[in-house]
Amino acid sequence: MNSMMSPRERLLTVLSGEIPDRVPVAPFLQQEFLSDYFHRGDTDRLIDACRCADELGFDLITKENSSTRPYFLEKSYPDWEVGEQQVARDGMHYKITTVTTPKKTFTKVDGAPVQKQIQAGIHYAATQFMITSHEDLEIFLHYLPKGDDAHRQTICERGKFARSHIGERGINAPWTCGGVFNLACEFISMQQMITDAMIDHDFFDAYMTMFSDILAFDAECFALSEYDVAGMQGNMANGGLLREQHFLDYILPYEKRAYQPLIDAGKPVLYHNCGSAAALLPCYRDLGITIYETLAAPPEGDTLLSEAKELFSDTPIVLCGTFDQVNFLKSGSPEAIYEAAASIVRTGKEGGRYIFAASDYIELGTPLENMKAMLAGAQSQAAYEL
Repeated sequence: MNSMMSPRERLLTVLSGEIPDRVPVAPFLQQEFLSDYFHRGDTDRLIDACRCADELGFDLITKENSSTRPYFLEKSYPDWEVGEQQVARDGMHYKITTVTTPKKTFTKVDGAPVQKQIQAGIHYAATQFMITSHEDLEIFLHYLPKGDDAHRQTICERGKFARSHIGERGINAPWTCGGVFNLACEFISMQQMITDAMIDHDFFDAYMTMFSDILAFDAECFALSEYDVAGMQGNMANGGLLREQHFLDYILPYEKRAYQPLIDAGKPVLYHNCGSAAALLPCYRDLGITIYETLAAPPEGDTLLSEAKELFSDTPIVLCGTFDQVNFLKSGSPEAIYEAAASIVRTGKEGGRYIFAASDYIELGTPLENMKAMLAGAQSQAAYEL
């Protein structure tokens, strides 16, 4: 082990399955905390996260979201005219996206509460869906454009910039536009998807195959890029909603198909579920992923770090997360937070393959002194004995 590793070396050592000088301490930052920290509403998940890591002294994993919009909504194509407008009313933002084809205009509506501090990091939820019937899917598939070189080039250019800007501060792990179930939930209601899987499986298979192919193209683009890791969101298909057998039968095959190009290329895959997951952890063993996050403990989730460590002990999967950032980090005392972070690292470091982080992104309203206490507590126990 090297006792003087850079954050980048440290994180890459963990991803390779080896023991670094110490456990990486790498909080998940996006606009919520960064807006508070820098007192700006227009913060950037790459540029400002690098500045924050420099000032607070942690290992950096950037999670840009510049490629979360599927390529077929980024621009118009022949017979596929994309339009978008944004409306604010009654304390809500609404984003209305239309796709006009020769046979039908599809409309997607996403809504989110207005929060002035984080205008660059709004979390939208779909309220109106583009695909509700067999006919909708038939038309959608008929006119759906193929991914092109321009999309591939955009991802590669962003990856090159991210790698250059981060330097030795850490690694980059941007989000793709999926997992498959997550992406499908943007265009088809979740309730319909769960029902279709069991009573209209041909329909379900048709659109899940479509979305897995879309994501596989994205995965090919990320595999060619200088991004270190590709992030797949799996939080919608969580253990509070689905049983293990449903996930195995109706979700896992499509998820694996979507990011197989990354695995084939040797590009690490991060899989994210920030909620209930205990019932699905055995399934995650078979996904072929490199990193699983976020190990959300009660009350926000149902995963205990010690149990997850035992379950994944015979796999090469790296575990990341578990500190409660929703309640404890915002309201606990710095002393209690320090001790809790130290205790988590003592558990997580056993056997390696662990990255300390919270159970999701650091939230708006997190006191800076508590953030510092969490980092200091984790770092106090992070070193591996030589």
